[in-house]
Amino acid sequence: MLTGKLVFIWLFPAGIVHILRFALTYIMMSQLQCRFRINFKSGPTDKHETAFHFNPRMGSKVVMNSFSTGKWETEESFSDNPFKKGEDFDMFFVVKSEGYQVHVNGKELYTFKHRIPLEKVKMLNINGDVVVNLFGQYACDLHIQSTHGYINHIVKKKSDGYPHTILTGPTDKHDTAFHFNPRMDRKVVMNSFRNGKWGAEESVSDNPFKKGEAFEMFFVIKSEGYQLRIKGEQHSMFKHRIPLEKVTTINIYGNVSISFLGFVTVSDISPLFLSKYTEDTHIKMPSL
Repeated sequence: MLTGKLVFIWLFPAGIVHILRFALTYIMMSQLQCRFRINFKSGPTDKHETAFHFNPRMGSKVVMNSFSTGKWETEESFSDNPFKKGEDFDMFFVVKSEGYQVHVNGKELYTFKHRIPLEKVKMLNINGDVVVNLFGQYACDLHIQSTHGYINHIVKKKSDGYPHTILTGPTDKHDTAFHFNPRMDRKVVMNSFRNGKWGAEESVSDNPFKKGEAFEMFFVIKSEGYQLRIKGEQHSMFKHRIPLEKVTTINIYGNVSISFLGFVTVSDISPLFLSKYTEDTHIKMPSL
């Protein structure tokens, strides 16, 4: 049963159109118990319009709708429900000119076409039996200015193995702060390159990459290192060996097709913070 308790609010003071040509809302959640819902709304009350209502139902379909002029409109749904009770997940909404494109754990699921003008959308809320661990947004033309508190977000198609490298410059002679190299049907190798030589190699035997399969991955750049999340799950942490202020470049090469790449400004949300403010429908979160 949906509890209806408010879990999270994010405000768009100038409207969601203010951050568009192409915008993405990223959410990392856990402790999913029953049902939850996400609403893109024109205001904080139940009387305000809901431009997009997203409601997964455990063991059943995912329902979507809009609410306007005091009533719910025509329901849309899809049966491919990726949400499982108790499992963590990553999801994001790509807000495009045609509608809200939904991705969960690296897979594109659905596009809900606009029914209410985007300029009316002022906020997003999440309620139900779920914990929000991380939330962020970016627009297509965002330029990163600081690596602290950002996610490097990549969606790729049909991987046959590739290296992913975060560098201090564009050439092979520049230092490599973080080298990430999954090897198909083998381990994932990580390393750094400094002063003309490779450092001590680190590896992880848990290799989630499969030949020909699409995937989504995030590099969460924290003070302690590069935290990797792949297909909705935390994979590994590579501790910093080269100061972050020296990192200027990222490159990807190999047999892979990139759907999109971006840098997300994030808010790290703790369960303690959420429990303290769960019932306050007017809490103002940091906004872009």
